[in-house]
This record gives sequence, structure tokens and C-alpha cells, in this order.
Amino acid sequence: MSIPPARARGEKLGPLGGVPVTIKECFDLAGTASTFGLTTRRDEIESKDDPYVAALRAAGAIPIAKTNLPQLMIFTETDNPLYGRTNNPWDLERSCGGSSGGEAAVIAAGASPLGLGNDIGGSLRVPAAFCGIASIRPTAGRTPDYCAHGLPVGQTGIVSQVGPMARYVEDLVVGLRVLDRARDPFVVPGPELGDPAAVDASRLRFATFTDDGEFPVAPAVRRAVAEAAQFLIAAGAKEVAWKAPSLSRATDLLFASLSADRTQSFRRLLRGNRIDRRVRPLLLTGGMPTWLRGVAASALDAFGQRRSARNLRRFASGSVDDYWQTIEAIADFRRALLRSFEQAEGGPIDVVLCPAYAVPAVRHGATELMPMPGAYSPIANVSGFPAGIVPVSRVRTGEESDRPESRDMMDRVAREAERGSAGLPIAVQVIARPWRDHVALAAMAKIEAVARTQLDYPARPPL
Repeated sequence: MSIPPARARGEKLGPLGGVPVTIKECFDLAGTASTFGLTTRRDEIESKDDPYVAALRAAGAIPIAKTNLPQLMIFTETDNPLYGRTNNPWDLERSCGGSSGGEAAVIAAGASPLGLGNDIGGSLRVPAAFCGIASIRPTAGRTPDYCAHGLPVGQTGIVSQVGPMARYVEDLVVGLRVLDRARDPFVVPGPELGDPAAVDASRLRFATFTDDGEFPVAPAVRRAVAEAAQFLIAAGAKEVAWKAPSLSRATDLLFASLSADRTQSFRRLLRGNRIDRRVRPLLLTGGMPTWLRGVAASALDAFGQRRSARNLRRFASGSVDDYWQTIEAIADFRRALLRSFEQAEGGPIDVVLCPAYAVPAVRHGATELMPMPGAYSPIANVSGFPAGIVPVSRVRTGEESDRPESRDMMDRVAREAERGSAGLPIAVQVIARPWRDHVALAAMAKIEAVARTQLDYPARPPL
């Protein structure tokens, strides 16, 4: 005799009862391998679930697949020597982002309603923006990441966080609540997730910016931030003036922190594996003596490649003393950002609206030459503030690019990404104060509610 379903037995279903979910490949799922794109891990089958996978199961979710990622999760193109490349469902010639790009693509394509990803440098938010879905990177410490074969877990200056990905904000709320309850409050203290529905939008104070002082954004990105601001104002929120600290400092600190060991941990993990071509330049640059990087950066400057030169100078020296200074500078940045929230015109602000990424979804291979255009993603990682992504619009015909011609390769790559981008999704990032994740979600929900009524809302990719 077959056992009747739980509902037929009168059992109470969990918040995700019967909901199919997909899991980023780096998370342990009993009976599957967690390879991180490494061929040597292909036959290492996990015997138990990652704590967040277990939490999803306990809530009634049904894992149906694992999704692709870049090798070691260290670049923003979802491709690796083991599984190959994942395309963007909005345009197969464009990237779905990374490192949670497989999740973003499968959700955007309508094959999964909810996914599990992680983020240490934009890995939840960049793919969500590229693929026109929603996501949130929680406050640092709310959902600590236990995946151990990507960026070194011993590096705790900037920490990876686990987060949900979904088509709509309301699904993020359910998913994040489940993930939040997986946290051991005795090990990781912090308040439980608040209720976004209890946030009074008419009392929200917010600010916006569309220029981080380092990398200009596409016209559609500027428009989307302006429209999202109007959507919040229509809900009763108040926009105020805000003076941010030096935002490009976040990119400096992200590079310095994550390269502090001069890529030694990556080299250890990659032993015996075919190395992805996008990883090789990172290994080469990270392993260079500081003086040689300085010479190379000066040469790049001489040839008009000032953006690449700046990134080269951002890699760490490998000195322990320099790393301690980086950690101190990260703490200073966090304090400065929080102080700027407190000292906004007329009183404290609740959220900041800003670009999710400088340009729409880039073409395949673009991130080899343009690894991180601006500080738009790193701000949340370095500060530890919660940051969510909400789709707002699509690139309109005639607004693809106003970027001037340039000798700089990164500018040229950005211009090429903008060319032919009409119809691609554009999202906005919402950054809130630490542990006020529910406020970010509430603002995102208000923006989404109006955005979904607009003709150019990115509802579904073309078939």
C-alpha cells in the first residue's frame, strides 16, 4: 500500500511544502558531487546535505537539480572545464553572470521557482541583474557560507553569505526566512529576519546614486534607478540628499582581502586539474612580486589602459602586516558608510538605491577583460550591509550607449556590451543598514509592484 501524501495524512506542510528548488553546485546535496568545476572532485559523492540545503528540505522543498558555476567561483562568467558554459536565456550570446549564474539562468528560464546561491563579490546579485530575476545578499553574519572549495574560508575580512534567488521578491522573503532559521544563534548572533510586510513605506527615507566615481553606467541603468526612486516616492517614501564615502575604496579592499595569500589557496585547490583560462591570469597576477606588478601597471598606464592598471595595483603584497591593515581599513569603510547613512540630509536614511552593475548582461568572454566594472557590487560585500536586486526595466531602443570611444580596453568592452543590448533586463540594487534585510525587501517589493505594471518590465525571456 502506498503512503498517502503529507496533506492527505493531515500533516502541516512547511513554508516550502512541495516546492521544487535548485541548488548551486557548490552546496553539498546528499548523493551528488560538489565539484566547484574541478574534475578531480567529479567522483566525490557527498553523504549529507549542506546546512542550508537541509533547511530547505526541512521546510518541505524538493531539490530537483544542481546548477552550474565558474571554476572555484572566482570570476563572473558561468563556465568551467567540467560542465561547460551556461548561457543567458535573454540572449544566448551573452553571459548569465557568476558565480551563481546557473541558478539565475534556470530561474529566468522558468525551470525553477527558487534557488540557493552565495555571494562574496556579487555572485548572487550580478547574475540576478543579468537574467532579470530577484535576489538578496543578506547582512554579513546572517547566513554564513560553509562551501569550502572556492574562495578561502579562512579569510574572514570579507565573508561570503548564502542567499535565495527567485523571480519575485515575495519568494525571496519565504526563502530567506527558511535560510535565516538555519543559523545557530549561539554561534552566529544577530536578530531574526524582520517582517517586510510590517515596514511602513511612507516612513522610509532613501537616497540614490548612479556614479561610483570610478566606472560610468549605461543610460538604461541610470534610468532604472531614477524610475525605482519614483516608484518609492509614489508609495510615500522620501528621497533625500546623501554624501557617500569614497565608494571605489570598496573595490580596493575587496581585491586586497581576497588576494591576500597571493592565490596560494587557489593553486592548492587546482592541483591536478585543468585550469580554466579565466583563472590563469588571476594566478599569474596574484603570484607576481609587488615590484613587477608595479612595472606592469606603469606599462599599462603608458598604453592608455588605466583601468586595468588600477586593478593590477589592487592585488595584495602577501605581507601579513598589509593584510592586517586591510582588515582595519575594511572596518573603517563600514563605519564610514554607516555614518553616512546616519548623517544624510534631514536625518538617517533607511536604504540606498543604486546600479546593480554598470552595464546590461555582457557578451561571453567580456569579463576576462572587464572583471569588475566599478564598486557597485563590492560596496555590500565590504560593508557587510544587506543588498537586494529587483528587476525594473529593459534597455530601450535608442538608449543602448552614450559611452565615448576610448583606448582603454575595459571602456571598449563596456561599450561593446551596451551595443545591441536593447531588450535586455535592467535591475536596481537596494542597500539597507546591517540586520535590516527586511527593510531592503520591503523597498524592493514596493519597487517591483509598480515595475511589473510597466510595458518594459522584464517578465520572461523571449522563447
